Order: sequence, then C-alpha cells, then structure tokens
Amino acid sequence: MLASQERFKDISPKPLSDATKFCQVLLSLTCDSREEVDALVSKAVAAGGSIAHEPEDYGFMHQSGFYDLDGHGWGLTWMSPSQAS
Repeated sequence: MLASQERFKDISPKPLSDATKFCQVLLSLTCDSREEVDALVSKAVAAGGSIAHEPEDYGFMHQSGFYDLDGHGWGLTWMSPSQAS
C-alpha cells in the first residue's frame, strides 16, 4: 500500500523518518492459518525481533505483528476464506 505522509502517520505508531535519509515501510503478509500467524511472530521474536502488538482475533480474522531487527513493522493476517471473498 502506498500512503501519503499524513495517512501514514495514522497507521504507524512510530514517528515518520525523513525518506531522503532513511527507508521506512510497514509490511503486510496474508497467512494460511491462525497458527501460521502466531508461528511466524514467535520465530521473529526468537530471532531477536519484538512484538508490535498483541494478537487480535475477530473469529473470522486473526492478526498479529512484529518489528524485525531493523525496526521494520510486519503485520500478519489470516482471514477465513468464506469471509475474504
């Protein structure tokens, strides 16, 4: 997703960096199951990353996130196939 700086300020819990000096991204991946979301976050944390937010389970959708070693934010989502269409 591309977003204006104003919109990106609403999305990111961290201050924006100067894009002429730093790279700034939030990365999102869709997973095949709730278990895959949780497993990937666990692996990232075990490798030295940190939890971005607690898991959010809405029944039809499960989300979690982490920061990698460089501080990039990763959001992981599983959505029930019946709800995704």
